[in-house]
Amino acid sequence: MNIRIKLFFMIIALLFTMSSLTSSAKGDLLSLSLKELMNVNIGSPYSGKIFQSEVTPITADSYNFALMIPVGTVPQYSAEIIAAADLAASKVNEMGGINGKKLAIVGADDGALSDISVTLANRLIQEYRISAIIGAGNSDVAEELLKQVSIPNKVPLLTHSASSNRLAEISGGKYFWRMLTSNQGQVKIIADELEQLNRLDRVYLIKDRTLYSKEMTKGIKEELTYRGNSIVGELTISELVDIATMNLRSEVNSMIKAKPHAVFVTLKSEKLPQFMQAIDKLWHGSKPLFIMGDTVKPVSFKGFDIEHLSPCIKFLISQESSSTSAPLQEHINALLKINNSGFDSAYIYDSIFLMAMAKSLEKSKNIPINEALKRLTNGSKLITENHYPDIESMFNKNASFRYRGMSGQIQFDHQGQNIHAKMLIRKLKQTTSSQNKCLQAL
Repeated sequence: MNIRIKLFFMIIALLFTMSSLTSSAKGDLLSLSLKELMNVNIGSPYSGKIFQSEVTPITADSYNFALMIPVGTVPQYSAEIIAAADLAASKVNEMGGINGKKLAIVGADDGALSDISVTLANRLIQEYRISAIIGAGNSDVAEELLKQVSIPNKVPLLTHSASSNRLAEISGGKYFWRMLTSNQGQVKIIADELEQLNRLDRVYLIKDRTLYSKEMTKGIKEELTYRGNSIVGELTISELVDIATMNLRSEVNSMIKAKPHAVFVTLKSEKLPQFMQAIDKLWHGSKPLFIMGDTVKPVSFKGFDIEHLSPCIKFLISQESSSTSAPLQEHINALLKINNSGFDSAYIYDSIFLMAMAKSLEKSKNIPINEALKRLTNGSKLITENHYPDIESMFNKNASFRYRGMSGQIQFDHQGQNIHAKMLIRKLKQTTSSQNKCLQAL
C-alpha cells in the first residue's frame, strides 16, 4: 500500500481512538514523528480492574489499603508485589490488625496509565473505604494520583518505585512517601558507575516522554557537563509506539555511527525487551555498555532472545543486602515457583507494615499520619515488625523510633524520602572477560 494512503488511514483510525486515550497520550500524539505515528498501537483501550485479595478480604469494619499495580503489562512482577502485600497484611492481622480491626488489601490493575489509575483510585475511596494507597510505581501515575486523589481526599500514598524528584515537591511532605532512591540520587549512581568504567566521555541516551525519562536524561546531561563531558547522541521512542512493528535499522545505524561507549535507556519495561531484541539483531561489531533505568527489571527480559547484547546489559536496581530480604524472597519464590524474586517486594512488604503502624497511631494517639511516620522512622530506638503488637504502649515511653524492615533501615525525611534507600548496578548476565569485551574499561 502506498505510504501516503497508509498514513491517511492510520490518521483516521487515530482520530476515532483519541477519545479512548489518556490525556497524557493525547498530548504525546501531537509530538510524534512520522515513523512513530506509523507504529502507534491502536488496539482496544485499556480500562483496568479492581480485585480483592483472597488472603486478606474486606470486612464490614476492616481497614482497607489500595495496592496499585500494572498486572496486565507486567504479570510476574505484579504477582510478586501482591504476594508481598498479602504476607505483610496477614501478619498484621495475626498481630491484632489495626486498632483491633482487620487489614484488607484491595488491588487495582491500572496498566501503569495515569487516567485509569486516577479513576480506579477514586472508586476505591468512594466504594471500598480505602484509607491508604500503596504502590503506584510509575512516576507519571504517582503524580496524577497525588494531585487528583491523595491530596484532595487526604489519603496517604506510599510508593515503592516512583522516583520523580517532583513528587516530593507536589505533596509538601504531607501525603507522599517513597521507599527508593530519587531520580537525583539515581543520576549520581549511574554517572559514578560510568566514570569508574571510563565510559563517561561518550554516552548515548534512549528515552521516551515519561516524567521519569525526562528527569533522568536531564539529570544525566547536567551531571556529564559538570564532570566535563557531554552526550554523543539521543533517540526518543514514544511510549505509544508498538516496537514490534517498527523498523529500527536507521536508528540503530545512527547509534553505531555515534560510537558510544555507554548507552543509558529509560524506556518502559513493556517496551524495552522488544527494543533491545531489535538492537541485538541489527547491531554488528563492538558493543557499548547498556544501562537500564529503574523503569525496567531483569525479569522483564525473560523469554526474549538478546544473546549478543546480554553480556553488555546492566540494571539499576534497589537493594540494600540480600540477608534482610532473604526470608521474604524465599517465601515468594516458593509461592510463585520462581527462581529469584525482585527487591521491590521487600519495599512493598515494609510499606504495608509501616502504614499499618502509622494508621494505628493516627487513630489511637490522634496524630497526623505524616507525624506518625516521622516518629516511627526518625528516632534512636530500633523497632521491627515484631514490635507491632506493642507499638502503642512503646509510643507512650519513646518519642520516636528507627525502623528496620525487610528492605533494611527506613528513615523518611521531611519530604517523604527514605534517606537510607540504596541502589546498585547489576549485570543481566555473568560472563568471562573474554566473552564480555563491552564491559571492559576502555
